[in-house]
Amino acid sequence: MVLIRAFVTPFLVATALLCCFAAETVPVYLERAPVQIVGGYSVGRAPLGGLELYEPPYDPKDGMGLAYHRVVEQALVRIGWDDILAERHPLGHTMGDQPDSSHPKWYIVVVSTGEVRTSRSSDRFLDLRAELGVPDSIQMRDARKIYYGGWIPRYRQSD
Repeated sequence: MVLIRAFVTPFLVATALLCCFAAETVPVYLERAPVQIVGGYSVGRAPLGGLELYEPPYDPKDGMGLAYHRVVEQALVRIGWDDILAERHPLGHTMGDQPDSSHPKWYIVVVSTGEVRTSRSSDRFLDLRAELGVPDSIQMRDARKIYYGGWIPRYRQSD
């Protein structure tokens, strides 16, 4: 038994370490096709993750299909558009963690130029919105309803 542990334990440790480093180079597969909102930008979700905002897709010419670059990481909770307004609550590092609403971050994406501005303060967000001329008529909506089409599955209520 000791002999088996002497060989199996180092193998398992080495495998775990290699998988951690390799994960950075493996493409992220999406749960389903992202939902396009405006200017090619879309809302999507990787398996076991929260909602994210993606730039317009591009073809990396590797035969694997379209690729999406993240603009707003998980968990996107509210979004509005013509120019894109987004609110993000970070997720923890453990599967099943809930979005942390005590540390929100706001984003403004100017669709015509691709410029992204961020703020950790709601007052600064409102100032940026006025500075960039984003109309008050753009209302923020529940991002889950956009992604899931107005219906939020019971098991996704806490995304």
